[in-house]
Amino acid sequence: MIRWLTAGESHGPALIATIEGLPAGATAGTLNYVDISKTHADNEMPLIINLAQGPDLPTQTPTPKPTITKKPTDGCAKQIKH
Repeated sequence: MIRWLTAGESHGPALIATIEGLPAGATAGTLNYVDISKTHADNEMPLIINLAQGPDLPTQTPTPKPTITKKPTDGCAKQIKH
């Protein structure tokens, strides 16, 4: 899965691709530029991508429900007489 994200708001706009589901290692190929308007020459460049293992995200655990606490009782309340 490839997810495109915008980034670099503080240092200028950029586009970042997050690739998920690929094994770690090196992948070699070519990057091809083809100008459909034919105003620029087509270009082909070698491309090597090193994929590193990302961090394992922790599994989510449900938030425990709060326990009901009893109101404290005043043991001396019935001992005071007017």
